[in-house]
Amino acid sequence: MKGIELPVLFLNGNDLQLTELGVKSEDECVPEVRNVLLYRIAAASPHFLEEKECTCIHTASQDFICPMPLKEVERILNGL
Repeated sequence: MKGIELPVLFLNGNDLQLTELGVKSEDECVPEVRNVLLYRIAAASPHFLEEKECTCIHTASQDFICPMPLKEVERILNGL
């Protein structure tokens, strides 16, 4: 099975704890970008963060936000 590596937005540990405690909202956090190796992508859809086009990657169990536009992600996925 061939995987695809894509950048994905994550909250760092401190921000995650603060949002879980209700001290900070997710909108106040600056996400980190980490590369994730994905093996099964069910769907991809456009997603906007502060007017910047990103892509929501839907898997069987979780959704990930990729900071690349849908068209760019589509080109990468079609290149497999």
